[in-house]
Amino acid sequence: MRTFIRDILYGLRIAFKNPIMLITSTACLGIGIGIFLLMFIPLNTLMIKPLPFTDSHELIWVHESHPKHNYQIMSVSYLNYLDWKSSITCVEELAAFMKQDISVERGETSQRIVGTYVTRDFFKLLDLSPDFGQFPDSKDDWIDSDGMEKIVISYSFWSRYFDKGPVINETIILGGISHRIVGIMPENYEIPSGSDVWMRLRLDPQAIPRDTHFLWVIGRLRNDVSLNEASAQIQ
Repeated sequence: MRTFIRDILYGLRIAFKNPIMLITSTACLGIGIGIFLLMFIPLNTLMIKPLPFTDSHELIWVHESHPKHNYQIMSVSYLNYLDWKSSITCVEELAAFMKQDISVERGETSQRIVGTYVTRDFFKLLDLSPDFGQFPDSKDDWIDSDGMEKIVISYSFWSRYFDKGPVINETIILGGISHRIVGIMPENYEIPSGSDVWMRLRLDPQAIPRDTHFLWVIGRLRNDVSLNEASAQIQ
């Protein structure tokens, strides 16, 4: 875990050498549903298939911003996300994710793929059904009975890496660690776009400064709350 956190912090220092990392930011609500959808699903998919989410009009994208420095959309601090999750009442649930390349190993060969680390309620919030297998949820905490981490793979990755063969409950080595495949995402739905695998995000709040931003946050509005009301509460 410490190595993982160090890797995150080092990558952020390299990728975001600008004041955005040193600013205490104001929380803002992503208002455009179109922006949310384009962030999560390829445009060609939206044109030919119905949205895969239950009550998709309730889904919102929550981000940080700092207008004074002309940063209208920023990623979210992990500590801010935890504060929102414990205090915001306008949403039924909040979930966060981050993308990071990871190695997948088979025998003596290795290749880089796109991993998405998600908080444990990510799939529950989206209310999305897998093509095969099941999605981990908050009840089983993404850990199998033998202690192995569960993961979900994309339909695309399943097709090109496993040739659509049987993979549910099979073991795959990611970043040198064994994981168990428990579900396959629906075809063409890579959430966020380009993801190959989804893994549980595990971070130590005490190890990450509040001014370190690397998460993207989504939420589902309560039925009795309007977007304007939610925006006012979060701000």
